[in-house]
Amino acid sequence: MSFKSSTKAAVAQLKSFIEAHGGQAQHSEMLELVAHMQGFDSFRAMKAVKEKEIRSVAVIDPNNRALESEAYIVHKASVVDWQLADNPQISEEDLPLTMRTKYEVILEQCGAQFRVLMKPEGVNLDNFEGKPVLDLLIEINEGVPCVHLTNDPGDEMLLAVFATGQGLLLRRDGGELLSAQDRDAPVLLRELAKEACGQVNLIDAHVIVMDTAEKYKDI
Repeated sequence: MSFKSSTKAAVAQLKSFIEAHGGQAQHSEMLELVAHMQGFDSFRAMKAVKEKEIRSVAVIDPNNRALESEAYIVHKASVVDWQLADNPQISEEDLPLTMRTKYEVILEQCGAQFRVLMKPEGVNLDNFEGKPVLDLLIEINEGVPCVHLTNDPGDEMLLAVFATGQGLLLRRDGGELLSAQDRDAPVLLRELAKEACGQVNLIDAHVIVMDTAEKYKDI
């Protein structure tokens, strides 16, 4: 049972118990109660920990390590957009606001696997929803180098890329695959495709849609 479904089940049982004994409770209040019963300050704090545990068990490490565990971090760095980093003479004011964002890069090693997490400074697993986060798992898979990528560090990988001497194999593992020209593609992704690929090459651009803000808005 997933964290979300198990939490809902616990909330439903508690709410039924309270109502059966003449009390009333809001769903959000019950979520906070479940979190406090398990020793957390808030439901969001519990959610972040539980999601990390689920992700580490399912994808990363048989020893149940969590993301950003200090024991596995081998490097941290602060980075900005390459146009700003490579051209110190450029003022931040000359670039769009989105290109001034400072990011934190975290490199973890766990055995033969490496994780690279790129996220805006101040963003973590408590507040990453809707933010530009790139999470990579690097390993040897099927005997060749492989990178798994997602924008959702609390859940599934969206794309796997395998490298061979003859080219790359791209496998979608989650989300919705669309052409960047598809009208159903989110506006932000379509605009980014125009900037990154150019209007002429837009036909070759594809997007995998995973709106983390929408996905976690009710949790």
